[in-house]
Parts: sequence; C-alpha cells; structure tokens
Amino acid sequence: MRRANIMVSGIQLENMGGHALIVGEAQILLRGETRPCELMDEQCQGLRDALDPDWYGGAHGVVIKGGLIRVGDPASIEVPTPVPS
Repeated sequence: MRRANIMVSGIQLENMGGHALIVGEAQILLRGETRPCELMDEQCQGLRDALDPDWYGGAHGVVIKGGLIRVGDPASIEVPTPVPS
C-alpha cells in the first residue's frame, strides 16, 4: 500500500515518470501514478475530494537524494541527475 508522504501544489505530475521531483534538499525519482483508495478519507476526511480530478492520488517514487524538506520549500520537476555507481 502506498500513502502520501509529501504533498505539493502547482506542479504537473502526470506523465512525469522517470523525472525527478525536487523539494528542498531532496530528489525523488517519480515512478508512476498512485491510485487513491477509501483509506485516504479514514486518515483525513475529504482528502479524496481534494485530489486532482485527472490524476487522482498523485505520483509515487523513490528517494534518490535525501535531504531536509521544510513547509513552503519550492518544488520543481527536472531530468534526474545520474547517481554515480
């Protein structure tokens, strides 16, 4: 099961799989769409109604660079920086 760990506004996440979401010092490699379920409203009443009507539960991804995120930090979408092996 996936659940929201961070919420951003003003960013188009649809079809951004393979791109990086940059928030604060962190980079998250976006993998795909998160489908909403009824558990969302159990955690926060009205959350499902607040979702984007075209892309529902947003996106899920993996952290590729950890870092501090603060409320109000800007968010952007970028082509990910390759991680050295």
